[in-house]
Amino acid sequence: MATGQRLGHLAVLMADGRERAAAAELDARGVATRTWPAADDAALDHVLRDALAVLGPVRMPAAVLPALELLPPGTPVIVGVADPALRVATRRCQLLTYADDEAFATRNAVPTAEGAVMEASRLAGATAHGARAAVLGFGRCGQALAERLIAWHADVVVAARRPEQLALAAAHGARAVPWSRRTGAIADCRFIFNTVPAPALGARELAEVDRQAWVIDLASAPGGVDLAAAGQLGVQARLLPGLPGRIFPETAGRLVAETVYPWLPPSLRQSEV
Repeated sequence: MATGQRLGHLAVLMADGRERAAAAELDARGVATRTWPAADDAALDHVLRDALAVLGPVRMPAAVLPALELLPPGTPVIVGVADPALRVATRRCQLLTYADDEAFATRNAVPTAEGAVMEASRLAGATAHGARAAVLGFGRCGQALAERLIAWHADVVVAARRPEQLALAAAHGARAVPWSRRTGAIADCRFIFNTVPAPALGARELAEVDRQAWVIDLASAPGGVDLAAAGQLGVQARLLPGLPGRIFPETAGRLVAETVYPWLPPSLRQSEV
């Protein structure tokens, strides 16, 4: 762990291997770090004491919010996404969210897409190679998914709303259909991936899904697939948030570290001094 000659450090509050990998990457860049939970059982208030900035997980646990309220005014607090409770607890701090960073979101789509195909194949007990697969939505994650499925020789159909997205999907080598025709497009697919963070597959659409298919919802909570309706219809469906951190923690942590490093106070970025 880097210690350097300066007072102060970056407090890294860990939820999984992603934060551990991010701390290691930042440490390698010369950032003095303290992690919690700590190997030496150091208390949270000890890890936060004299911290010049705080890096939390994608979603900050509610249990740590009271301690964050004691941070000095202006302290940068960095997380993936911020809920209202965190915004209240850090109202005197500088709250930064890396999930809103365009470059991070674009790069994070890669491990999300690879993890989604891995999980779908594991659940189905079948490879994507040669299978029919649908991708709903053609934003960053949808594009990364379609590119990989096509490279693995799946028969891919993309349903999207905007004409430019449909044109881009076709240019990638997928069959492209308007959003209004998504029900017919998914009817004969073995894998169905939703990336749209809005109602996308309700009871009417799910009724057309093959019962051997797997529906994978990658949209932000609460997702775009009606999981209750899927259960009632006997459709196999799963909401899979946080895939990069769970399946590729080293890659996910490196992406977080590379994104947040420029946001740290200059005194922590020792490699630039």
